[in-house]
Amino acid sequence: MKLAISLYFRNNVPFLELVDRDLSWKVKRSRKVLSLHKLTCNNSIANLFRTEQEDLLTKLTDNQLTVAIYFYLKHVVPSQQIIRYWLFETMDNEEHAIKIANLVYEAVINDLDQDPLELEYFIEDYVAESSNDDIIYPEDISVALDVVRKGGPIRWRFDDHFEYQGLVESNINISDLKETLFQIEDHSSLIVGLSNSASSMIELITGYKTGYLEKLCNLIPIGLRDIYSVGSCLVAFPALRDIIITNGIKNIELMGMDTNGILRKYQKDQAQYFNYSNIKTNDIHESFIGNSYLPLFLKLNK
Repeated sequence: MKLAISLYFRNNVPFLELVDRDLSWKVKRSRKVLSLHKLTCNNSIANLFRTEQEDLLTKLTDNQLTVAIYFYLKHVVPSQQIIRYWLFETMDNEEHAIKIANLVYEAVINDLDQDPLELEYFIEDYVAESSNDDIIYPEDISVALDVVRKGGPIRWRFDDHFEYQGLVESNINISDLKETLFQIEDHSSLIVGLSNSASSMIELITGYKTGYLEKLCNLIPIGLRDIYSVGSCLVAFPALRDIIITNGIKNIELMGMDTNGILRKYQKDQAQYFNYSNIKTNDIHESFIGNSYLPLFLKLNK
């Protein structure tokens, strides 16, 4: 696996993703890949890996460099635990991973008051943009609910990458809806929007109980955690529910909104096929029970 850093914009705000480059052709909306060579030639990044004893920049593999630079470029205070584990996966040396993670963390803290790098300068190439003529991107939740009210069969998408298998229905991508992008923790539960990345979900749940980190990372490969949403992970990795429940969460509730704008809990048979709506019977399962909900978030009860 060759890791890369991709760049995309949402509402003119830049977002970075750590991706498996071999999967970049599956992107539905164009991303831009940053050049590792240009990045390592930048003085700010080169200084990040230079210590009094050694120049670590020359000793890291491309994947290790990519992970370290990715966390530095995000220009937000990251979880040290997350940085260490991501690095440990690429170098299989915990002591080395801790050292690099500490350097990155300290650099981010020290540079928060500085302007972030002009990332456009480091663009290497564009990821080929696939046709998305058959995918609808609702502007807000009312538009998405109108689609549900029309009664036609729907297959929901929660990101721009995942390729669903099965019947061909109307493809509705709700990854831009704010109602599917929030995360909240209170004294009794964790709320995880279905369009959040797997990475953000891992960070939230690990912050609640550290024991989740290794189990979730073993399930979801490092090159997919930024590009797969929570919704896509539920479809691609059915074991995700079991891992969450057996490691500290009492139960999981999948929540959606009906056509009257009321929040609804999916029943067991409905939740299994939450990424479909307005389908009563199909080839997936003889006893499939359809729903007319817009899927929104997971509620993890502590």
